[in-house]
Amino acid sequence: MSLAGLDRLLTDSESFARALEATEQSADFVAAEALRPALMAGLVRPRIPRGSRGSLLLIAATSREAEALRSAIASLLPEAITVEFPAWETLPHERLSPSAETVGRRSAALRLLREANTAPADSGHPLVLVASVRAALQPVSPHAANAEPIVLQAGVEGAGLEAIAVKLV
Repeated sequence: MSLAGLDRLLTDSESFARALEATEQSADFVAAEALRPALMAGLVRPRIPRGSRGSLLLIAATSREAEALRSAIASLLPEAITVEFPAWETLPHERLSPSAETVGRRSAALRLLREANTAPADSGHPLVLVASVRAALQPVSPHAANAEPIVLQAGVEGAGLEAIAVKLV
């Protein structure tokens, strides 16, 4: 059975509907791994018609589980923006820098989070940010969410190298 088929079966289930109603207050769920994406989609889906533009943070045990959950949520909720917030692959005491890809993915996720939480309520799609426990616990600079992207294009005269270096710092 496909994930979408499972999602439809759960949506039609009376007990699943009662469980989701409980989330209006506060609720804890324990679900088999195969049911987690459908459960998370069920938690997000009611926010869409209400025009809830805000963001939802889902925390998975590992980076691998976070990526799998992000992918499943994206397939079940194509109307939501789904993004993974990756963990640094280095530790603070190591003399190694994280990869440029990880830095870029974290920056893009923070930018989407800032935009989702500052946009008017009816201006778009809900944001589902998925992170591993490690990624969620790692410190984030308070300035990181406010950083504006630097756009460089070949053949286009822009700011000088010194101005770009100042922005990067």
